[in-house]
Amino acid sequence: MKIKPTNVLILDDDKLVLRSLSRSLSRVLNVENIVTINDPTLVEQYLSNSDVKYDLFITDYQMPSINGAQALKIVQVKSPTTIRVLMSGDIGSIHNDFNEVSANIFMPKPFSIDDINFLGYIYHKAKCLDVTDEHDLKQGFVPYVPLPEKNTAETRSKEHPYLNTTSNFESYINVSKLDNNDRSIILEASSDLLNKHIEFLGRFIDSVGWVQIIEEIELYFDWALKSFVFSRHHNVTQEQSITIFCMIFSCWINKVVYLYLKAGFGKSFELSILNRYASIWGVDECLINERQKVMVESPSSDSAIICKTVLDNINTNNEKAISDILISEHSNIDSLCEFLSTSKQTNTIEEGSI
Repeated sequence: MKIKPTNVLILDDDKLVLRSLSRSLSRVLNVENIVTINDPTLVEQYLSNSDVKYDLFITDYQMPSINGAQALKIVQVKSPTTIRVLMSGDIGSIHNDFNEVSANIFMPKPFSIDDINFLGYIYHKAKCLDVTDEHDLKQGFVPYVPLPEKNTAETRSKEHPYLNTTSNFESYINVSKLDNNDRSIILEASSDLLNKHIEFLGRFIDSVGWVQIIEEIELYFDWALKSFVFSRHHNVTQEQSITIFCMIFSCWINKVVYLYLKAGFGKSFELSILNRYASIWGVDECLINERQKVMVESPSSDSAIICKTVLDNINTNNEKAISDILISEHSNIDSLCEFLSTSKQTNTIEEGSI
């Protein structure tokens, strides 16, 4: 795999580590144009006196003069669009200070080939979404958000308590008047979306709370199911309807990240920024890009109208009105169009919404 960064800056006071890491990035990820420095005081000089834009910055933690946390802060200020990686032989000791260290990714030292591959995976997922330069800049100042670990595949294979409560979803579906084929598709899609994010649940329980996470999962499932049923009853294809379902249901991940940042830092961030974390956690980037397009553009299809109307109005005073339209036997796509034309439209995360 060749990851996107073409300019990488590595800082470590150990020249052997610099040489080893540089070779690993070149051989494993085919990274080009790697610059290595062993003097922490030169970081600001390299960033200020060069026309080169560094896509990736990797630094050791324990160093003389300034430590890795201080070096990361310099990079965050001087080059916020650079993805920042902190290496440490004892990551556990700084675990409680993650939010005080302006790193995007933490990597063990000594590192393994698996660590290098995982670094490439995270970088690729973080950069695969279509974001504006302004959003890329804002991303650089987002506080640390938990990311997957390299053993994610193993974690996903373990049984998680919530996956045993799919009966909750079945109870929703039982009253939805879907045929057996559509019922099976919804159960498969919802189980798949949850299975992919078992580790996500565990990483955010302490900060967001288990009850809150479950509430968000069930909230977005309910809206996604209503939207799916409405679309199927109004001649939207099964394929388009399941896309609507997935676009809406997967928003529970964005909401959990939003709640994490809001609770920990008192800040709200735009949907396009939260989407980057959703992508890193495994939500398909094509799905995210399509959802973002629906949110910011005038809808040009029935499926876009359904999706936009629902996403614009979840967690607002308009919820009941939208729900009534979706479940009414007398409403249709025109009913949503009429409502959409008179409602406030925004793609910015506001208090209590997503």
